[in-house]
Amino acid sequence: MKIARLIASGAVLAILAACGGGGGDSGSPNASEPGQPDEVIPTPTPVPDNGFVKSENMAYVLAGPNGGSYGGFDHTVPFVDGVYRDFYTIVFSDDTQVVQKFEAPAYAMGSFSNGSYTTYKDLTPVAIGADQRWYYVAYNRLESLPNTTAVFTCTGQFLESMNKGVKAHVTGQASLSLAAGVAAVNVQLSIAPENGTAPVDISATKSIPSSNVRYGQFLNNTIDKKFAGVALGKGVDNGYVIVTSWEMEESYLSWFKGAAVFDCR
Repeated sequence: MKIARLIASGAVLAILAACGGGGGDSGSPNASEPGQPDEVIPTPTPVPDNGFVKSENMAYVLAGPNGGSYGGFDHTVPFVDGVYRDFYTIVFSDDTQVVQKFEAPAYAMGSFSNGSYTTYKDLTPVAIGADQRWYYVAYNRLESLPNTTAVFTCTGQFLESMNKGVKAHVTGQASLSLAAGVAAVNVQLSIAPENGTAPVDISATKSIPSSNVRYGQFLNNTIDKKFAGVALGKGVDNGYVIVTSWEMEESYLSWFKGAAVFDCR
């Protein structure tokens, strides 16, 4: 069975209930001006990897200039050349250019530009500007957490962000510990735009009980207009992955967005 839920941008991001339904479209548009020529993006440099090992119980997080989605999908979804394009609620065209992609045994992630996408609400293609990015992470979903105590060391993988043609470099760190069936997650990100704007720090701290581990825990900070989502996935060597989607408002209705994964072992 397909399970998919839309997430919204900005102040409407909220903690997901254990059995919640779908949400609405994003409210932070960031569209390109009509007639802007497409940027020719070079083929991504291959990154050494071990290949994503898919399970029958997968999940994804997707973020972009006009919204995004999250939810579960099965292992039969096409995975061509290390890239997913079909996320049920949003499907990207075959001519969408891959800007970055990374694979590891516990996840696959990447970003798109140019081309177009359709949604489950409207099959009319929506153009993706050369100055825009969409970001995704696919990972294997957890069913529960063990009733043990453990502390993990986490290593991050980040996707470069872009907003209206301005790139931003992303760095960060995370921590993960388990105790009595509850995961304590902390994520700290630094977003540094290349236009000289001062770097912006985003942090998210969340306790995730075993009963909610299937669902992403989306947090918000409406005062500073910085948001981060935190979800746990199945890792390797008895470890876990922390999947993070984030966004920050640089100026009115102008958002940097992105995704990161921390491999915790």
